[in-house]
Amino acid sequence: MAEKNSAALIRTLSDLLQLDHDAVRSYQVAIDALSREPLKKALRQFKRDHQRHIREISALIESNGGKPLQMPHASTGLLKLAIQSLGAAGGDRAVLLTFRSNEWESMQKYGGAARRRLPADVKEVVRRGADDEKRHYRWAVETLAELGADDKSVVGRVEQLLERLHGGAAMGLEAIERVGIGLVSRGRSSGAKKKAGSKAGAKKKA
Repeated sequence: MAEKNSAALIRTLSDLLQLDHDAVRSYQVAIDALSREPLKKALRQFKRDHQRHIREISALIESNGGKPLQMPHASTGLLKLAIQSLGAAGGDRAVLLTFRSNEWESMQKYGGAARRRLPADVKEVVRRGADDEKRHYRWAVETLAELGADDKSVVGRVEQLLERLHGGAAMGLEAIERVGIGLVSRGRSSGAKKKAGSKAGAKKKA
């Protein structure tokens, strides 16, 4: 049965929302660091995808009784930004290697969420987001291959290992954070409803 108006649903959506905020900040670092305009153009389009995710996920959180928290992951957001910044010092290939590492986590998280039993309106948005993330990651893999860093190269094999270590660690920390964020999100929404109810009651008495 699909989860509706539940803490679990709000936690899942809030985690994706923060993931997209992580991505938007890291994307800008990558765009500024790249030297080739075609690469910049591709990342600008991908960044717009993440900005659309933020709007759509925020609307779903609100419609399911939660309060969207417009912020990156507290536990890993700065780490992802730092990793992308380090890549910026090494040229286009290094920028895209760190970009690919961050995109791997996004692809895994959106893919996992898309496989869950979700309300139909939520499922459609999450599935579309998962398709976006697969497309972003595939572009990074193919572009790196053109730059001499395919999965068969030494650099490519090392990157595969690092992206899974980094992504796995990030997902573990964010899973712990997700529990607290879900409670805060629902708590804010409940508090707002109680406040509104109190005001309405006061008006009736008056």
